[in-house]
Amino acid sequence: MSSMASSPVLYYSYFVFLLLLCTVATAGSEFFLPKEKHTHLRLFFHEVESGPNATIYTVVSLKGGSSIYSFGDIHVVDSVLREGSDPSSRLIGRVQGIVVDVDMEGNAGSSIITIVFTAGEYSGSSITLQGLVVPPTSSERTVVGGTGQFRMARGFAFNKMISFNGVDLIAQVDVYVVHHEDYLAIN
Repeated sequence: MSSMASSPVLYYSYFVFLLLLCTVATAGSEFFLPKEKHTHLRLFFHEVESGPNATIYTVVSLKGGSSIYSFGDIHVVDSVLREGSDPSSRLIGRVQGIVVDVDMEGNAGSSIITIVFTAGEYSGSSITLQGLVVPPTSSERTVVGGTGQFRMARGFAFNKMISFNGVDLIAQVDVYVVHHEDYLAIN
């Protein structure tokens, strides 16, 4: 005698029902997110490395602060973000974050920084980047998130040094970010 509970047809029916239920449950979630948008931003970080107007400051130094870049040092950053490389170009925000010198040779820092837009089209929004910076060579960082118009952002950024005179550093940053159109309308 065979019982109905052990029937392969019944197990198959349960499996198909659960698969259908999972498909329906996950398919609906796509409709809550607006269409994805790809944005390329070219921005310029203006950093002052020393003096009374410094925008990067060493908060921990293992070697007594003999150099601005020494293995194990931790720096905080609050630099100016401008539309262009000219120091008089329009101010559009700040670059704020932490840099830790992680290279024994003193050539690379691991950074997590947030680009905070205070003016222009993206005012009130931000993009957070993480990765290694190896001055003066070009470096790549990952977009790990954002706020405002850049909620759920992902992507990457390339930065390269434009100029450095020993005090003032200007870097060009090209951010390629994927985010959702009209995400603010979901509130």
